[in-house]
This record gives sequence, structure tokens and C-alpha cells, in this order.
Amino acid sequence: MKSTQEPHIVCRSIDLGAMEVITTYEELAQFNKVGSPFSIPKAALALCGFLPQFAAEPHRTLRDCLNAFGGGIEITLLAAIPAGSGLGTSSILAATVLGALSDFCGLGWDKLTVGNRTLILEQLLTTGGGWQDQFGGVLHGVKLLQTKAGFDQTPVARWLPDTLFMAPEQRACHLLYYTGITRTAKNILAEIVRGMFLNCGTRLRLLDEMKEHAMDMFEVLQQGDLEHYGRLVRKTWQQNKLLDAGTEPEMVAQLCRRIDDLCWGYKLPGAGGGGYLYMVAKDPEAAARIRTLLLEKSPHGIGTLCRHETIAQGTRSKSQLKCSFIAKPLLRSSKKNNNTAKAPCQEMLGTLLAISLNSLASQYHSITTFITYDKRPHRHHHRRYSRKKGP
Repeated sequence: MKSTQEPHIVCRSIDLGAMEVITTYEELAQFNKVGSPFSIPKAALALCGFLPQFAAEPHRTLRDCLNAFGGGIEITLLAAIPAGSGLGTSSILAATVLGALSDFCGLGWDKLTVGNRTLILEQLLTTGGGWQDQFGGVLHGVKLLQTKAGFDQTPVARWLPDTLFMAPEQRACHLLYYTGITRTAKNILAEIVRGMFLNCGTRLRLLDEMKEHAMDMFEVLQQGDLEHYGRLVRKTWQQNKLLDAGTEPEMVAQLCRRIDDLCWGYKLPGAGGGGYLYMVAKDPEAAARIRTLLLEKSPHGIGTLCRHETIAQGTRSKSQLKCSFIAKPLLRSSKKNNNTAKAPCQEMLGTLLAISLNSLASQYHSITTFITYDKRPHRHHHRRYSRKKGP
């Protein structure tokens, strides 16, 4: 993110190869178009006061607004994770953009404010969503996130040891595989909430069981028991499938059958139906066999196994994590020519596990065990011009 002398807003996407120059309020307000590559930065700019309805001091035109601000803005995005991956890509990207804009405009938002404004941003996009993805990425490390019933959804974090993921004898047992299938969570969430408001007894009982299950996971992570942890991950997957029949399409079911005997547990993070498959192998030898199986033959020709390394790293900015893991694709060499097939995910950064209680109504919570990541913003070192705080 950097300033420009010309009073306009430039949005670029490296991964999508797209660019848009915004010169009017009307163009900036077009953030609710599904599939637009710049919906998130447009909505984030609106929440920062660059649209009159969100500004403390409205201006007649966007050009006037930017002149009062001190110049234009150029935002460059790089999301190396495909949409519909189940890793909370859009929520964490939105939180990253809001955090970067807060720093750039001198708004001084803390992590709680960024997380809450991300929830508002997703409502502006009409994609729905809760708070667990952005707080899972903004707050460092392995943790249990909880909220109380009601409209005030301020999460309380209880941090957990990372032994299961950092210990050398256990780190190799955690595997991540990109299935090549994508699915959005909007319709899934709407259907679950609909069942709750219709007082569907089966759904409500399942949500209560999921809440208790998250607390069981909290205890097991403190004990550092890999087998018990993996079996609870498997139970999470079974609960997800009971909650939504579309969680496990046939291609995913085929993949799961191939690795079932080698894993204590596995699941698709997020809404399910596609994206990444997280696996807990029984031991390092089983993990090696899984790698061989998945690299030799993908069930539908487009899957990619990712290699992740858990690292502890100091925070350098508000939107970065203290404990993260790097996942990279395992490149498959061709014997005919030495070309390699690149995975859709080139690099991911973030916490290996977060357990969150996502409030779906005033008295019930849905609990999900999921993998989340924090996309570190690329800071351009530039001279800061004298400017007012964000409009």
C-alpha cells in the first residue's frame, strides 16, 4: 500500500492479474458485485471513510476527498490461496486490508476493532459469515476462541500449547492436501441459520454437541495426545457431514477412503465440500505413505499435496502472527521433461489450529475445528507525506 500524487485509487491483484482505477464514489461503492476482484478493498475503503455515508466529514466528490486526505492510494493484493479453499481466505484478506488501511490512514484500530469491522465488511459484500476466521488469523498461535450469547460477539482467547504441532516426532504427522475443488460458504451458512430459526431439534442438538466437542478438543490439546486429537478431528468431520449433506462430495469421499487407514482423523476445513483436506497421520511412516499415495495418483487429476513447516516467529506488525506455519506445494517432476506442476497455493502463513465458537443465534453456538492462516501484507517502504487521518 502506498500513496500516489494523482487523487485516485488504484487497486491491483497480482494473483488475478487485474487492475482497476477508481475515480468516483459510484465506482467505489460497487463492492457488492459477486466475483469482483476488488470487492474487499472497496468495502474496506468505504469503512475507512472514503464513502460519504461512512465519513465524519463528507466531500462532494472522491477527488475532493482524496485531496483533503493528502493524495491518492494504491493497493496491491496477493492472495496465494484460491477462493473457496475453506481456509477463511476472504475474511483474513479483509482483516489484512483493514489493518493495513488503519496503519496507512492513522486510524489506530486495534485487533478487536479490525476483527469486528471485518464482520461488517462481509455483510456489505452480502457474503455473510461470522467472526471466527478473521480472529483465528489476526490473533497469534493455537487458541480456543469463545463468545457469550447475544449481539456483542467479542471473543475471549485462551491460548494452548503447540506441542502437538511443534514437536519433531509429531510435526510430520500433520498433512495438508489441496483437492482442487472449491465451494463457497454463503449458502451453507444460510441453510444452517434457517434450520435454527425454524427450531429444528436435530440441528440444535447437533450444535450443542459441537460446542461440547470443542471443549473436549481444548482438553486434549493441553494433554498433547496425538491419537486422541486425531480421533476428535475425525469426530468433527462426522459432525460437519451431519450438519450439511453437501460437505463430502463423491470425489472427496474417494480421497478419504484411500487414506482412511493411515490417519487418526481428517477433515475439510471450513464449510467443506472442497478446498483443503487436513490429515492427522498415525505416525511419520504413515505420513510418508500418504504422501506417496497422493503424489502418485490424484483421484481426479488436480490435487496437490502441500508441505508445511511450523515455525515460531516474532511479530513485526499488528497484522502478523507470532506462531505460524508455511505450507508449500510438493512439486512433481516430469520424467519426460524436467518441468514441474505448480500448485494453486504457493505460500500460506498462519496458525495451524484454532478452535472457535461462532455464535449463530442468541443462545446457540456452532463450533468448528479449522485451519486458518494470516496473509502477511507486503509493506512498501515509501516516504510518508504529511496528511490528515482517514476521512
